[in-house]
This record gives sequence, C-alpha cells and structure tokens, in this order.
Amino acid sequence: MRLLKLSRHLVIITLLATLSACEKPVPIVEETIFRGAVFGSLDRVNRLLAYVVSVLLFSAVHVVGYIGTED
Repeated sequence: MRLLKLSRHLVIITLLATLSACEKPVPIVEETIFRGAVFGSLDRVNRLLAYVVSVLLFSAVHVVGYIGTED
C-alpha cells in the first residue's frame, strides 16, 4: 500500500513537472502512454515487471531517437 501511494505521488510530480517545463502536449502524451497504458496494464500482472518494462521501453524509444544524430 505504501508503494502505491509513492507511485501516485511520483505520477503527480512528473505530470506537474512536465506541465511546467513545456507548453507542447508531446511529453504529456508520452507520459500517459508509458506510465498509464504500459505500466497500468502490466501493474495488474506484476508491479516489478511493470516498472522494468515501462522503463526499458521508455529508454529504448528515446535512445533510438539519438542514433545517427550528430552534435
């Protein structure tokens, strides 16, 4: 139960930080997909699996965006 409360607080903090950091809806949609859809659906099966898969997918999507770009 304590982890669930912490998870809710992290989601709220992430959402507030995202809203204050930008004016475009892309990060909000991104958070909704990864934290809401991926984490939410896997959380019903196994919370640890939900954390691991959502973090790996989120990271993979962002790493792929940097492949082939030059500084």
